[in-house]
Amino acid sequence: MEFANNIYIGEEISNKKANKIIKKLKRKKHIRDVYFLTCIEESRNPMEILLSTELYRLMDKGNNILIVGIAHGRDNAFELVRDIYDDVYTKCSNVDIESYFKTS
Repeated sequence: MEFANNIYIGEEISNKKANKIIKKLKRKKHIRDVYFLTCIEESRNPMEILLSTELYRLMDKGNNILIVGIAHGRDNAFELVRDIYDDVYTKCSNVDIESYFKTS
């Protein structure tokens, strides 16, 4: 599991709370109502929205996961996905999300 350098954080999550979430995630603790926007190398989808339990399951299977966003609640996760796509397309003129986050 890796974190993007320019990770997107939902408006409802403060920087202090985001740091706590990341610490819990690294310790594989369950994080309630927090969704992680991820790029998974083995996936056919450019981006996945996962709860912490789903994320841990994929990590245990050996998947290479890049976390590009953190949102509180499902609706906010979809808004953050839209924001990410808008930014990536504006800056790169394409929607190759994984390469955008790996080069930024």
